Amino acid sequence: MQQKEVVREFADEMWRTCLGTRVGRLHRAVGRRFDGALRPLGLTMPQMEILASLVPQDAPVRPSELAEVLMAERSTVSRNLAALGERGWVEAAEISPTGRSMAFAATPEGERVFASARTAWAEAQASVMRSLGPEAPATIDAWLGELV
Repeated sequence: MQQKEVVREFADEMWRTCLGTRVGRLHRAVGRRFDGALRPLGLTMPQMEILASLVPQDAPVRPSELAEVLMAERSTVSRNLAALGERGWVEAAEISPTGRSMAFAATPEGERVFASARTAWAEAQASVMRSLGPEAPATIDAWLGELV
C-alpha cells in the first residue's frame, strides 16, 4: 500500500470514528452559542466559567486551582484572568512572601458583570438544551464520570 493511500485511509477512519474529534467539534459548537450570547457583554464562556468559580469564594483562588477545577490548561486560565483583570473584573492578591504566588478574586464590578450576564447565559443554555435535548447534561456528566 502506498503512503498516500495509508494516510487517506487513516484520515477517513479518524473522521468516521474518532471520539476526540467529535467531542472537540461539539465543544466548539456549544462554545460558539455561548460566546455569541455573551459577546455584547464583553465576555467569553471561558471567562464566565472563571467568574462563576471566583464569585462564590471567600478567599482568592490560585490559577492552578482554577485550571484543575475547570479542566483547562493553566496558560488558558492565566490568559483569561489577564483579560478579566484588564477590565477590572478580577484582582490579584499575593499569597506568598516572595510575591511569586498569586491568587485571584472577583471584584465587585466582576460580580456585577457576572450577574448581568445571567439572561444572555440562560438564552444560550436554553438554545443548546433545545438542540441537544433534556438528557444532555446527565449524559455528559456520566461520560465525565467515566473519564475523570
